[in-house]
Amino acid sequence: MFIPDRHARAVFALLTAAALACVPGLTIAGQGSPTLRDWVARLLQEHPHVLAVQANADAAQAQGRAAQAPLHNPELELGAERAATNSFSVGVNQTLDWSDKRASRAGLANQHLQAALAELDGARQTLAAEALAALARYHGARGAVALAEKRLELLQRFMQVAVRRFEAGDIGRADADLARLAFSQARIRQAHARTALLDAEQGMHALHGQAPSAWPALDVALPALVVPQDAELEQLLLHTPELRAAQARMEAARGNIELAERERHADPTVGVRGGRDGSDTLVGLSLTIPLNVRNPHRAEVDAARAQALAAEYERNALYRQARVRLAGDAARYRIVFDAWEEWRRGGGVTLGERTTLLNQVWESGEISAADYLVQLQETLDTENDAAELRGNAWAAWSEWLVASGQISAWLGLPLPTQK
Repeated sequence: MFIPDRHARAVFALLTAAALACVPGLTIAGQGSPTLRDWVARLLQEHPHVLAVQANADAAQAQGRAAQAPLHNPELELGAERAATNSFSVGVNQTLDWSDKRASRAGLANQHLQAALAELDGARQTLAAEALAALARYHGARGAVALAEKRLELLQRFMQVAVRRFEAGDIGRADADLARLAFSQARIRQAHARTALLDAEQGMHALHGQAPSAWPALDVALPALVVPQDAELEQLLLHTPELRAAQARMEAARGNIELAERERHADPTVGVRGGRDGSDTLVGLSLTIPLNVRNPHRAEVDAARAQALAAEYERNALYRQARVRLAGDAARYRIVFDAWEEWRRGGGVTLGERTTLLNQVWESGEISAADYLVQLQETLDTENDAAELRGNAWAAWSEWLVASGQISAWLGLPLPTQK
């Protein structure tokens, strides 16, 4: 008697199918669980890497406040002279921001701040995706350990029955040795599964210093994707942290051209001075204008233009990469999503039901030890593949969320803002 599982194997064959054709932009439906959201939110509040990027954003904000302040402070000038007649004077000099460099510097600082906030958002989203993928690996490793222990239990029972039947003369030595070999192999697989679980736990501890009991579970049902219009795809790409940061850096580089051009214009200094020279009252005005003759500062403008052009090229290259990545990650997720949903709908009977039936036909002598072992291994491998597929699906989902810049929206996390 043979118990086939061709339906499940056909499902997993989807994973080796050819890559999908060009996939339009996709967006999310639904939202992550509140438990998962709170767990990730706490991670983002405590992780050193996010705190470091947050400090950089705070520094950019402080630099923005500095750029909005007046460019030049007044100067106090005091003078005194003792001669035939004693004299003294008091004056105030003020350099004027004649070409309004302060406005250019403030706009430039604001673009740097927007880039820093986008980089902070990107760091938060990347860390959240890493946490989601690590959580998927951890739960997948736990499932693999449970299946390995189940495999060991079943093959131990199989070996015990095979030894008894060999001693009774019902089967040959080859079948009994095969049972012992299968049991030894199951022990090896259990050791590998436990080692993988330790690695997954270590990865989780590196991200979040909590006990495993505080790590949230992942839903059995995977999130779905829906297809937006092309205009929505464009907005989706432009609002990713990576491209927002690149756009802000490009605008800052363009603003640096304007600042370099304004800094070519010299700032005059106006002074007012008053005092006494003996019995005479002194009142004076002064005007100082630097002459940019020997150095007209044209090279600085040329350098700013070249830097702006480089920033524009970098932004366009990032856009192209982001578009390809978004389509590729969406395609990969749809493959594993479709395979997992097909498995959930038509995976067949449970592992317990299959193994019970197999044990019955084996112990009744309807199938040989080799046939039993092949069918049992097929059943266990299918269950293991399903568990691995689920972990891969959640990892692919986290990658797509980062590529689309929507992991904060899916988890319900607020975006970083100015303080």
